[in-house]
Amino acid sequence: MSHFAAMTFVAGSGRIPYRASPMHAFDAGAIGARVAQARKEAGAMTQPQLADLLDLSLRQVQNIEAGITVPYKHFSRLEEIFPGRTMGWFLYGGEATSEPDEALLADRLEHLEARLGRVEELARSILGEIRSVKSGRPEPKANG
Repeated sequence: MSHFAAMTFVAGSGRIPYRASPMHAFDAGAIGARVAQARKEAGAMTQPQLADLLDLSLRQVQNIEAGITVPYKHFSRLEEIFPGRTMGWFLYGGEATSEPDEALLADRLEHLEARLGRVEELARSILGEIRSVKSGRPEPKANG
């Protein structure tokens, strides 16, 4: 077997060989447990909320937390979502970094405020359409 053999996954095994070394394996179940731990410690964040932040389906988040899949493509985003948690922590456990980066927290807050603004705008649009249906006349749509 080549040192750079493609990654394989055996369903239910909880272990995924790491590409760089056939002798090194990540424990998918432990990684999933750490993702769930970080999510719960982040103000009781729900799986659907995490799925939205990662732009994944609820089922994908459930599979990550169950140790069925490993979020290789999403570690950097997980680090942004959970300040103080590094890729190393998700992979191997250990201590979280002592203090979250203030700039990272400010960026996260800005991102969440922007998302909230879009949700509020959508809610206003939906309420306007509901009102127009109830009144029997179409409401003019806003440009945008």
